[in-house]
Amino acid sequence: MAMCDTRCPFVVKTSNCCISEKKYIIDWILGEIYALDYQLVIHDQSETYIELEDKQLILPDTFFSHADKHWLSGVSVPQTVFRINVHIDKDYETLIIGDPSSEQNWIKFENISKLNIDIFGSLFFLISRYEELASDMRDEHDRFPSWEALLGKHGQLDRAIGNEYIELLWAALIAQWPHLIRPRREARILPSHDIDSPSAYWEQGVLSILKLGIKSFLYQRNVLRSVRQVVEGVCYPRLGWREDPFDTIDKIMTFSEAAGTVSSFFYIPEKTCHKMDLGMPIFHPQIEKQWERIAARGHNIGVHPGYNTYQDAELLNRCANSIRNQLKKMGIEQTEMGGRQHFLRWETSKTAVAWDQAGMDYDSTLGFADRSGFRCGVCYEFPLYDLLDRKPLKLRERPLILMECSVIDELYMGLGHGDESVNYMLKLKQECLRYGGDFTILWHNQRFIDPREIEIYKTLLGIS
Repeated sequence: MAMCDTRCPFVVKTSNCCISEKKYIIDWILGEIYALDYQLVIHDQSETYIELEDKQLILPDTFFSHADKHWLSGVSVPQTVFRINVHIDKDYETLIIGDPSSEQNWIKFENISKLNIDIFGSLFFLISRYEELASDMRDEHDRFPSWEALLGKHGQLDRAIGNEYIELLWAALIAQWPHLIRPRREARILPSHDIDSPSAYWEQGVLSILKLGIKSFLYQRNVLRSVRQVVEGVCYPRLGWREDPFDTIDKIMTFSEAAGTVSSFFYIPEKTCHKMDLGMPIFHPQIEKQWERIAARGHNIGVHPGYNTYQDAELLNRCANSIRNQLKKMGIEQTEMGGRQHFLRWETSKTAVAWDQAGMDYDSTLGFADRSGFRCGVCYEFPLYDLLDRKPLKLRERPLILMECSVIDELYMGLGHGDESVNYMLKLKQECLRYGGDFTILWHNQRFIDPREIEIYKTLLGIS
């Protein structure tokens, strides 16, 4: 915990507007990230004051004062982003959301300093996904698209803007109270794998299997191996489980272990849409064998709720319980269970509330399908917030920073397998490492049949 020379907690004085939202974001930043003791006091001023003994740090209250009058209305969503420089102990170049409060962004007197950037309001706006509930814009899968997001419109999704705010506020606090100490964060690489298709052959017709064989040959240039895959696929019901190109579980775990991390495998528990949910039943013997191998090597199993669950709390709860019951039946114990929505379908805040009610520990859906980057503006885990009932949830969010198909595939960014693609992915990784954050990766199991993608993945994990 951060300590002062005195044992007195900080006093944070703020107005009564959006007080639940303020307490939530201040708890996360001051309490969780900085580990500072503080007490919240309501006052009638238009700015927020952070005080300890005879010193003050003053912050504007721009977003909350406006949102309080127009909650979840489009007019309460900021429309502009400005690039600014702030000199505190050094130069900080960052972006601010909304209008600059002053020509001078950092003012310091003997005992009073003022940072004219709405840190608390901006961070709440980013991590709560406020703009998504205030907008009706959706893509063909009913997902909020990156180009509609404020940071997306301004081409800033590859920057962890929220982490910049966190560092800027800490610099302002240190300028006033130099003896503060903050907990050190260790960066993590968190690979996860949505097992949309555990088998290349499950419920596949002969034509589909032939196409898969051709694709396999084009990737691997191995005639015998490709012919064998076709024969096994056609004869699958008689031969049982053979060498399936999509059963890459062991390969994935070996990569993670070499990188000193743990993989999480998310399975679809039941079909909610015949066209979109292609997985095998989780009680299929071959899925059980996968789970046994995952558990034996200390990796994690989670839930990947089907295509039609994101607005259906009852169905989503049933999916979560299906995974739990199967784990219990197999005698597999885990300290936590999380997952990710299929197709990254997410409705703020209905989906989060459903996950919370289902007793899940964490979600890792919040990345854009059409563009990898910082949808929530941060690379830190955080508690989610219910914007409708206006209260924090127990559910934690691990923002999704990178999904392979978002960067590589023509459908989305279309950067392919060359240097441009790899450099973009590494840029996201470095941004996470810079702040001691979580580089959360989604790499699907069926993508490990392409040697080019395997090499990119290994590069991201830092293994040879």
